[in-house]
Amino acid sequence: MLQLTLWSLPSLAAILISLYALRLPERVSRVPGSAALGAVAWCVLIWSAGQLVGTLSTSLAVKMLASKLQYPGIALLPVAWMAFAITYIRRRQRLRPLTLTLLCIVPAITVSLAWTNDWHGLLWADVRLNALPGFVALAIDYGPWFTVSAGYAYLLVAAATLILAFELSASPQHRRALVAVIVAPAIVVALNLLHLTRWNPFPYIDPTPLGFALGMIVIARNVLRSGLLQLSPVLHRQVVEQLADGVIIVDDDGHLVDLNPAARKLLSTDPTWATGSRSGRALREGPLRGLLTGEADSVELAIGERTYHVRGTRLEPEAPGAGQTVLVLRDITERLEAEGALRQVKQEMERLAHTDALTGLHNRRYFLRRMNEESERVKRHGHALSVLLLDLDHFKEINDTHGHDAGDRMLEQIARVIEASKRDSDVAARLGGEEFALLLPETSVDGALRLAERLRVLIADTTISTVAAASVGLTTSIGVATVSPSTPSAAALLQRADRALYEAKRAGRNAVHCARD
Repeated sequence: MLQLTLWSLPSLAAILISLYALRLPERVSRVPGSAALGAVAWCVLIWSAGQLVGTLSTSLAVKMLASKLQYPGIALLPVAWMAFAITYIRRRQRLRPLTLTLLCIVPAITVSLAWTNDWHGLLWADVRLNALPGFVALAIDYGPWFTVSAGYAYLLVAAATLILAFELSASPQHRRALVAVIVAPAIVVALNLLHLTRWNPFPYIDPTPLGFALGMIVIARNVLRSGLLQLSPVLHRQVVEQLADGVIIVDDDGHLVDLNPAARKLLSTDPTWATGSRSGRALREGPLRGLLTGEADSVELAIGERTYHVRGTRLEPEAPGAGQTVLVLRDITERLEAEGALRQVKQEMERLAHTDALTGLHNRRYFLRRMNEESERVKRHGHALSVLLLDLDHFKEINDTHGHDAGDRMLEQIARVIEASKRDSDVAARLGGEEFALLLPETSVDGALRLAERLRVLIADTTISTVAAASVGLTTSIGVATVSPSTPSAAALLQRADRALYEAKRAGRNAVHCARD
């Protein structure tokens, strides 16, 4: 006989909630733990469906059949909850067969005893109908195996909850989910204990499946919807949180979703980066904007007195963590300092390679290279180019009379005079011994002669102090050559300047001579 009463509503509500929970979004159904959570929903559905059938019938046989049909869901539901905890923290879709088999030994015995209870009474010691106003209920006295089954179920639920709570407590970003995985089983335990005690206002209806259904809603709203299954806490703690590099997860709105201890430590050096104080707008419009929009793969970011290389990885839409960008911050301060020091050393080596050690002017090798470059430019554009060759008159006498130290100081003084007289575009060099040269781009023969005469006078007025004499000076002979049709190459130009220098010395020294076509 069929009975329609309000006692069927809790079971019906649990069925509807389970069906809703089974409709997991596609992106969530592929993440670790979701398969086990789906198994929880199926167990609640089986349990609630059997309970609903039992409330609708007044027949003892039908009620007992409905009770037996419920037991696969009743016995396996704690196993499914444990499977959710294990697969979630280990990032697997399903348990290994051996683990699942071991967890199912007690539930399998329980289901077998439920279907054979008429022979032994280990699960239900006595069953009978109890007629109430408007409702025929099933009254049950439980047997000894029920205590074993219930204890095992409580043990699995408690262990799974502790595992999840321990893993989620590893990160302060998971506090809401931590509360959810504690509240959900707490609802189940509270309703189950209420059913098993004498204070139950509905002694003939077990509200436990409704508790599981409500718990699943709590999980769905605070774990699945928040995308928590997409980030493994055990991976977060064992790998990400031990990285020396800072790891930050930012959502599409630019808000901080999560960060590891290294990131929290380095960001704490800058007050504007304190957790919760950095707005989404600041991130979207700041130096990290290119990483969040996909316009750049990496940037360099200064935080405090340190410099970090920040690389962004956009999580693919179909992958766990869609709508988020992972930023990895690596401290490159020491590397940049080392690279800067290396550049300075390289620049210094290059400078020494083309610099005369005594005078600080360029050496012969650099001068010849620059003269070749300028000669080629003259050939292409027809600009003027002149060269001065200077040879100090009777320089050997200073070395012989006053020593090489005095000679070196005289060379240094002459080099300062030449350096002070030239333009920035001119190239001054010591070719060797007491011979100097000046390369004068964009300079005609008249300009070169004026500079040569000025240098001759300045050098003649240059003196140095010695121990034996108040001061010592010398003169210089200068040869001038300018690009002309007869000087097609740099070598030819230098030869003409050298011949002009020879003519200046032959004319009595302390003179300027210009090579004429």
